[in-house]
Amino acid sequence: MTLLVALFLGMAAPAHAQDKVVPMKYKTDYFVSQHLYRNGKQLTNLSLSLEWPEYISGSKALALQSYLCSTIFGNNATSASEGLELYTKSLGRQIDVNPDEEGLQRQYVKLTVHQLGGEKDRYLSFSTLSIKRDGNSYLPEERKLTLFTYDIVNDKVFTAKDILSYLVYSLMRGDLMDEIAHYNPYFQYVYDPFPDQACLIPQGLVFNIPNPGNGEGYDQLTVLPMQNAKKYMKRGVKKLAEKGKVKDVEGLVTSKQIVSPANIVDTTMVYDVVDEMPEFSGGMKDIAEFLTRVVKYPEYEEQMGIQGRVVVSFIVERDGSVSTPSVISPVSPGLDRESVNAVLSMPKWKPGRHNGISVRTRMNVPVSFKLKKDK
Repeated sequence: MTLLVALFLGMAAPAHAQDKVVPMKYKTDYFVSQHLYRNGKQLTNLSLSLEWPEYISGSKALALQSYLCSTIFGNNATSASEGLELYTKSLGRQIDVNPDEEGLQRQYVKLTVHQLGGEKDRYLSFSTLSIKRDGNSYLPEERKLTLFTYDIVNDKVFTAKDILSYLVYSLMRGDLMDEIAHYNPYFQYVYDPFPDQACLIPQGLVFNIPNPGNGEGYDQLTVLPMQNAKKYMKRGVKKLAEKGKVKDVEGLVTSKQIVSPANIVDTTMVYDVVDEMPEFSGGMKDIAEFLTRVVKYPEYEEQMGIQGRVVVSFIVERDGSVSTPSVISPVSPGLDRESVNAVLSMPKWKPGRHNGISVRTRMNVPVSFKLKKDK
């Protein structure tokens, strides 16, 4: 197989037409940042890599939002923005310069949320990781990895205890360990402790292999193929793994359409339609050439033959920089992630203008991934 990354652009389109409200069926926000916070003598270097679903199958997925906020931020928020705001407030005020003072206590915190895969309109699985370490140490003081599956139809979260049958921990535990070792030889060297996390993807069950020697805190993830994994699943999870009922998406939640006022320009607002829409330097030809250079076909999706068109929504800021990317038409976590990374690497645009003033403007760019067989 040779790969062909087709950039189906035509044009980088405004987020909404002037007279149309577009249903928001899928939307994943990407938070990638590193900031410094101070609270008295405590300094926190916070690193974020969050692939956060805001809409799934036209729903806000409230059970998922609450679970993610509780797991990654440790609070009772019900959205990424609220959870992140509460969490950063607990760290103190954001500062731009790292102070050189005696007596400061420094810590590094890394929070990640990654989508692992699922079946459209039925379920989606995630891994989350939080790492906290002292500024004078390379080993984590606290580390928490979670794997879970979100049941879209029933707005329900499944963790390992909900996925694995009781027999796994009694009569069949040894068999499961042997099968995991068969598909991942590395497991033989860390045979104890037993994996304590699991989630479902179309290919089977994902397990963690604890790796205490890894200073970054990452367990290794391994997949037990579906034909071997089903006997370890509870009945409800087996139903998710089978082609069955999908979510009824009638009456989709719609995104709010922002139409610019006739005479008043709010430079903090994100506009969908303005007098002069943003332009990529060199036009559509150059953006296609740029994305062709930077987009790489993810190895997993290439091996699995996964193709499709990802649509990334983003804001062109008043200075022309690109911010706040969201995937509003997903294909797979790998292709979605690669599309977002490509958008974030774009050089500055010519910003949108309304009534002669530069304003923040939302744009959409579709990126199509295609695999082409060798002749």
